[in-house]
Amino acid sequence: MTIFRDLTLGIATLAGALACGAFVLGLSTVQGFVRDSLEHRTRAEAALLAEQLGALPDPAAAARVMQASFDAHGYRWAQLHDAQGQLVFRASRPAAQAPLPGWFERLVPVGATPVFQPVPSGPLAQGRLGLAPGELLARQALWQAARSLALLAALVMLAAVLLALAARMLLARTLSRIGDQVQDWSAQDNATLAERLPPELAGLGAAFEALRARAGARLAQQTRTIETLQEELALDPVTRLPNRKRFVAALQLALRAGAGARGHVLMFRQRDLAFINRRMPRRHTDQWLRGVAERVQAQLQRPGQENVLARLNGSDFGVLLPGMEPAQALRLAEVLRSELRGSRIELDDSGQLCRWALALTAYEPGEEPARVLARLDHGLMQSENAEPETIAAAKARPPRGESGEYAWKDVLLTALDQHRFSLALTRQLRQDGSLLCHRAMLSLHDPVTGQQLPAQSFIPPAIRLGLAADCDMQAMRLALDWLRGHDGELSALLSLASLGQAQFLPRLRELLQASPQEAGRLLLEIDAHGLIDHYADVRALCEIARATGVRVGLRRLTRQFGAMAHMHHLPLSYVRLDDDFVQGLQDSPGSQHLAASVAHTANSLGIAVYAMDPGIPFLRDWLAPLHVVLLQEVAVPADPAGAALG
Repeated sequence: MTIFRDLTLGIATLAGALACGAFVLGLSTVQGFVRDSLEHRTRAEAALLAEQLGALPDPAAAARVMQASFDAHGYRWAQLHDAQGQLVFRASRPAAQAPLPGWFERLVPVGATPVFQPVPSGPLAQGRLGLAPGELLARQALWQAARSLALLAALVMLAAVLLALAARMLLARTLSRIGDQVQDWSAQDNATLAERLPPELAGLGAAFEALRARAGARLAQQTRTIETLQEELALDPVTRLPNRKRFVAALQLALRAGAGARGHVLMFRQRDLAFINRRMPRRHTDQWLRGVAERVQAQLQRPGQENVLARLNGSDFGVLLPGMEPAQALRLAEVLRSELRGSRIELDDSGQLCRWALALTAYEPGEEPARVLARLDHGLMQSENAEPETIAAAKARPPRGESGEYAWKDVLLTALDQHRFSLALTRQLRQDGSLLCHRAMLSLHDPVTGQQLPAQSFIPPAIRLGLAADCDMQAMRLALDWLRGHDGELSALLSLASLGQAQFLPRLRELLQASPQEAGRLLLEIDAHGLIDHYADVRALCEIARATGVRVGLRRLTRQFGAMAHMHHLPLSYVRLDDDFVQGLQDSPGSQHLAASVAHTANSLGIAVYAMDPGIPFLRDWLAPLHVVLLQEVAVPADPAGAALG
């Protein structure tokens, strides 16, 4: 519409300017012609009248002739002077008013000038005759001419408008024809547009063809680029494995495959990737991850199986095992676990290797991918809290549905805000039935299910979410509150992750210093591998323990014998031997040698050694010379008064 509007306005404006210019020019020409004609006629009449006056005998006759001429020709004024300048005759009449608009007379005056003529002979020789022509008829003629010119200008404008409309229709028709031809041409790959358009537009057709060729080449290039980018977006840039988005899409497709769509999903996590990135150059870490992915992928490439290995994020990998039976999935998971253990690298100069966590779950038709992944995430947190490279069976649902860390975060923050924690107590009894101490485990009250969740359920996600220190502070407050109302000693577990948080140890020191009597009966129990991985934090804890009277013990020492090299540097109170290690002593001479080494080292340092009573007479007799205190654990019934949430 812009082209048509501009065309119409352009033609109309040009025609209007031409019409106005022609009108003004024509009116000016007519005005000059009328004025010149009036002056010329008046000059001729003055010459003729002067000849007549020269033939008269006296001035009186001249006056009569002048009066007759004035009356006959409608002069505006007439006068006659003799040779001495004396007035012989003078007559005038008011200007005649023509029925014309006043603005026209002001804008377009006739402007005729008076004519003066000398008398050639007779008594009035050398006299002077003057005539001023009348303009009434001239103004009327000029007005008629102006009206004719205005009519002509209007006709020109009308013709211009009609011409503009005709040009607009012609242009619209031409453009429509061009558009139809271009559409027909674009629908045919091998057509030539230049042959379809009129000869005058052959150049335009050639330009369209060239533009189409360039656009087609660019579109093809962009299509290839988009396909490449889409492929890149679906792959992990380091391992070239499918990323999380592609893995979730494959899982969702497997879950929608039909009523018989069952299978398993395995997820494994590199627990020490952040430390590896700090210790190794990034390119070496990437190369190692690619090697791990290749080793795992090689185990998954089996005939008849469409397994999918993907990298879900920096440290998490997922394996989709569609249609695989539980036993087969577990065997494959064990194979992958062996591959992952074989791919471990050293974290430091002590020879400690990086750790993996694995979780396996089965999926059913119609499940949501988010629920399956949430179960796996929960299973990984359980695996992190167990032995390294232990495959956790992700069956139990996390609290508050199956949304993984997000649900745990909501539960833990609510529990911390509302103090929904309590202690689950057990008695540690010697063989003679005497009480050694009470042992406390933090539990969380879930208001939705009404159950007490043990620490093994929520401490792993609390560590992942950075809330372990807050949970341990709750345990310390509850332990001190219990000691205020009971006799004896109380052993409480402490997470190593809490020691690494900046404000935990100062807060713990203030809490213990505020209750010195209770702190003297409190034992803090930590994992033995903390002496290897978090030695500085454990040493700081022991400094606080020495200052406040708290004692520190080690558990799971048989899972990290390297901690024995640091035992003589720390004021430890006791160490615990794992139950499964003690149960296996009867059939393992090597384990017996290790147990004896632990006992001799601890006895030489004045550190007590505890172990649960294996119930086997041979082991009791074998452990007695090593001064290993055998214990029995008895659960303490929940006290309604003491079960109130801390």
